[in-house]
Amino acid sequence: MINNNYYIIEKQIPFKNLDDNNGNGNNENNNGSNNNGSNNNNDNINNGNGTDIGNKPNTDDNPNNKEDNGIGNDNLFDDLSNDHFAKDEIEYLYKKGIVKGYNGLIRPNEPITRAEFAILLNNTSKYLGVDTNSIANEIYTDVYRNKYYYNDIYKSTYLDTMIGYNDKTFKPERYMTREETVVSIYKLISLCNINIELSYPVLFTDYKDISTWAKPYFDELNSKGIIKGNNEKFRPKESITRAEVMVLIYNLLSK
Repeated sequence: MINNNYYIIEKQIPFKNLDDNNGNGNNENNNGSNNNGSNNNNDNINNGNGTDIGNKPNTDDNPNNKEDNGIGNDNLFDDLSNDHFAKDEIEYLYKKGIVKGYNGLIRPNEPITRAEFAILLNNTSKYLGVDTNSIANEIYTDVYRNKYYYNDIYKSTYLDTMIGYNDKTFKPERYMTREETVVSIYKLISLCNINIELSYPVLFTDYKDISTWAKPYFDELNSKGIIKGNNEKFRPKESITRAEVMVLIYNLLSK
């Protein structure tokens, strides 16, 4: 089992009690990220067979974005085809109030940002009965009160499912990587006291590419059958799509 005193530092999740490197792994560079806080690896995103998220709320940046809370045709979302690999999972989470769309769209194949992921974690926690009303004290220099994600970022910080960087930033627009997502999903499971039976783990050929700080969390989820890959690869440093995260959440809820 993983020590619950371990904590998330931005995209890196170093361990307080790890002997190797004295927990200095939090300064590792995240492959594919740039100084603008987003990962330029969209061409590598798995749109069909990997671990799988979703949910982007209205933003103050675009006041014309309005949540789509109705069903206007055979599909819940205009951009979610009947043969999309995550269609059933996305519609299930929508009906449970965990994800929402905008103007009939869910944008399943877009990478999910840290802000969007914080919202999804909080929605899932609330659905599972966790009190999500408390927020942490303001500590991030790049999370502003007029942004749609302000409350959710500080809620996820309070619940310890996500934490910011050592430089006191959260980088809300930076894309989540697959290995970062695994750590937060594990912490969500621990927060909600979800009991998941052991399953057959998947053997990934790129396991060695998973960062040291993420491997214990990865091993735990893999042993429970929650993680899936594509062609025996996990691609830990790549961005994860909104649909992929939704499948992860669905798999967690269906265990």
